[in-house]
Amino acid sequence: MSVRQRQGLAHGNWPAVSTFLAAACTRRCRSDLWRATHSHCSLLHGYALSFAFVFATRELDEHNWCFDFGGLKEVKAWLHHMFDHTTLAAADDPHLTAFESLQRAGLAELRVLPAVGCEAVARYAFDHVSDYVVKKTSARVWLESVEVREHSGNSAIYCNPAGA
Repeated sequence: MSVRQRQGLAHGNWPAVSTFLAAACTRRCRSDLWRATHSHCSLLHGYALSFAFVFATRELDEHNWCFDFGGLKEVKAWLHHMFDHTTLAAADDPHLTAFESLQRAGLAELRVLPAVGCEAVARYAFDHVSDYVVKKTSARVWLESVEVREHSGNSAIYCNPAGA
């Protein structure tokens, strides 16, 4: 915790924050940005995704923690299910039936999301994990942001629109 965060807790001005990183073997392929016909991003390709979740609270728990990361086993399992060796397709992808055929043939583990760009995946993960954290902590902790990193040169961050 930074000095600013400790001072904020003492004075009630700043929330305490902690960051959880998840980077299990998250190789995935995706039909990314099928609308981006000007770019190779419209082709099927893959990434080793990593996720960084920033949690915040105004009140530390009995261990002086913002959030016990041991309580994120369900989140890790969800990330593994959604993104480990899976094929992502947007719900409105014109080739969705082809991806569904690949799944039926046992050649792909398809996950259909509202959208599949890096920014959209960050928001999708935020929405899922935010609800989980609020329920798990009786709203003592909230999710401040989610960063999805495709590789060392590309990431997207979705921030809590409600703020603190």
